[in-house]
Amino acid sequence: MNIIILLPFIYMFILLLVLLPLLFVKKQSYKCTGKNIVLLIPTFNDEKNIVDVLKSILSQEHENHLSVLIINDGSTDSTAEVVANWIKDKKSYDLINIQKNTATKGKALAYAKKHIPSTSYAVICIDGDTILDRRAIQNCLDALFASKKLAAVCGFLMPMKTQECSFTGEIQRAELYGVFHGLKRAQSIIGNVNTLAGALVAHKTEALKEVGWFEEWLVEDICWTWRAKSSGWDIGFAENAFAYTECPANMSALYKQRRRWYRGKLEALKTVYSKKNNITLWPWFIFSVSQILSPISLALGAIFYSWELMLLLSGNFLLHLVYALRALHDAQFNNKWFAIKSAFITAVILDVVLLTPHIRGFYDEISNSSKSWLTR
Repeated sequence: MNIIILLPFIYMFILLLVLLPLLFVKKQSYKCTGKNIVLLIPTFNDEKNIVDVLKSILSQEHENHLSVLIINDGSTDSTAEVVANWIKDKKSYDLINIQKNTATKGKALAYAKKHIPSTSYAVICIDGDTILDRRAIQNCLDALFASKKLAAVCGFLMPMKTQECSFTGEIQRAELYGVFHGLKRAQSIIGNVNTLAGALVAHKTEALKEVGWFEEWLVEDICWTWRAKSSGWDIGFAENAFAYTECPANMSALYKQRRRWYRGKLEALKTVYSKKNNITLWPWFIFSVSQILSPISLALGAIFYSWELMLLLSGNFLLHLVYALRALHDAQFNNKWFAIKSAFITAVILDVVLLTPHIRGFYDEISNSSKSWLTR
């Protein structure tokens, strides 16, 4: 048997099996109260969603002092006017207008740095199309301050309910209600979440001061995660901080998103390559590469090693099923039939569908092509 063909599958099995017991560990509880918090919303052409986003923030149930900065990154629609009208009678809401689009979310966020009070304990970043559950902010903060070693935590993201009917929406729903958040929960127990989900992230202000901000990167959430971990910080996941975000609406948009994400993984590795603590990051990069190689191995295995292939696929499906059941439990959506569908899509279909954008994303970074939001 050619071990090269099976290596990606073997690595995925080991990774999942090592993390599997952590799915059932009870997390430490903490209550965050009375802290000054700043929430940042970088937005570009989000006129159809931004008011709903702002309303979801206004209706938050939390026990801290929250101020909100909306950063309009050169929108060409009426986003700026819509926001300005909505916040005109809101004392703790402010709008920053950038005249020309910066091309990256990280650069847009940098415009808010000088507006962050020195008394702030945390900075929360959400996307301009992310609608928060009423306890999302409080639950993020509770998770963030449960440990002194945590630099940041991300929330549990779900697709907008209006996007669940299309094929593209269904495969993303299967991913988010499955292994995507299941893995994050297991990784969070040891403070080693491999990638923050940038649509809802809470950062400690002291970590931002030490690690730095985001303006130098295209994929700011991945790069910041890896730089923070290489500096000795832990990264966590708040599995009860729910938020609904607008996922790519078609395969073309999904292609652009995943191309951007996979460029970000290589960009992140280059960012921390010379750091002394980067040894903990290599497994996650290898895991990312294994996702690219898996469809190739699938095809070669089908030709040369049929029974071994079936064994590997069956085991991979069962592991994905366990992670899906855990994620669905956290999301309070206990549907066993959907868990089976999620496991099948993420274990068998997803990486085959996304093989091309994954490879293209790596090539973009290797060739040093120009950086832009891509999904806009």
